[in-house]
Amino acid sequence: MDAKHPIPDVTLERFVLGELPEVRRAEVEARIAGDDSLRETVEGIKKSNAEVLAAHPPAAAVEAIRRGTARLSRRTPGGGARRRRGSSSSRRPRRPRSRWSGVLRSATGREMAGRSARAPR
Repeated sequence: MDAKHPIPDVTLERFVLGELPEVRRAEVEARIAGDDSLRETVEGIKKSNAEVLAAHPPAAAVEAIRRGTARLSRRTPGGGARRRRGSSSSRRPRRPRSRWSGVLRSATGREMAGRSARAPR
């Protein structure tokens, strides 16, 4: 990869979250080490992730998920999720994912697994 082939923002986000395979992570690290612009972008992503986690603490998200799951279990026979009626074409279209969903999903997953959420790298 070189200047003709920039690193996509999603790859930098995954790099910051520690979600890249080892080989790809090493490639991205090497590019960041030699490019001030990429370094600034990565620092901006880290700062933004920290702001999102401060505004939406993982522990609060975990508690909301648990309350919702408990409420759903009480409403449905057998405790499982209800199946929607009708064909898939009658469903409302899904909302696009927020650009912060990866940050929250990662932090919430760590919290639900019993590990303390740590600040993004």
